[in-house]
Amino acid sequence: MNLGLILSIGESLKDLEEKGQLNRLVNYNIKKYSEVKKHKLSKKVEFMGQVNHDEVLDLTRRSSFAIVPSVWPEPLPRSAIEALLSGTPVITSDRGGTKEVIKKEYGIVCNPDVNSLKAAILKMYKDRLLFKKNILKDLNKLKRHYSTETADKYLKVYQKIL
Repeated sequence: MNLGLILSIGESLKDLEEKGQLNRLVNYNIKKYSEVKKHKLSKKVEFMGQVNHDEVLDLTRRSSFAIVPSVWPEPLPRSAIEALLSGTPVITSDRGGTKEVIKKEYGIVCNPDVNSLKAAILKMYKDRLLFKKNILKDLNKLKRHYSTETADKYLKVYQKIL
């Protein structure tokens, strides 16, 4: 997951930390350590470096929410779908295809700027259990929709057409 941009909005993380609501933030971008240190969050942010895919999925499942702040129009970031299928609410940007995946019941879509992301983080923290409840209610439908079986069905249709 690309959490690097989030660390540039240390005020929102600091707000959560001061309220005792920031337990742990996992980040894979070691380059952002200076931002964390600047906001005195070193004890709350763990830099893991590169981890294997299974560990990423496990961490995602155990997270309160995931943040995928794409700044360019990615067609469909796999990390957002994997978070959703793990039952984890998602904050994402309104760039590319992610905004079509993360419905308002499952997370928050916002501009990838500091103020919008800060507001989204604070709102997500407050409403995270409602988002999670909505995802879990629709999880079987979501898994069917984003499964390889669905892709295989489309492939068969395309092959018949060609």
